[in-house]
Amino acid sequence: MDIRDSEEDKQEVQKQDEANIILQKISTKRNDKVVLFNPPEIDFIESIEGSILVHVGGENYSCGLTLTELEQRLLNFGFYRCHRSYIVNLQS
Repeated sequence: MDIRDSEEDKQEVQKQDEANIILQKISTKRNDKVVLFNPPEIDFIESIEGSILVHVGGENYSCGLTLTELEQRLLNFGFYRCHRSYIVNLQS
């Protein structure tokens, strides 16, 4: 048995586990308080006059990220940019 192969396999499995554990929260603000949302909670995101609003359960929260940044972060969560001002959750 080659020990090097075994160690390389363990490192590869550990890297895969770390990749699966990464959680992505979207940071928003409301009344000077930071509110974090899991992507599946978000209904849609819109840009109005340069401000980004994240809509969750009929409420809206401001966000400091751009729509392009949000689009990249939400790519693997079933979101679709249907307009230059909107990103919608296709899973909800």
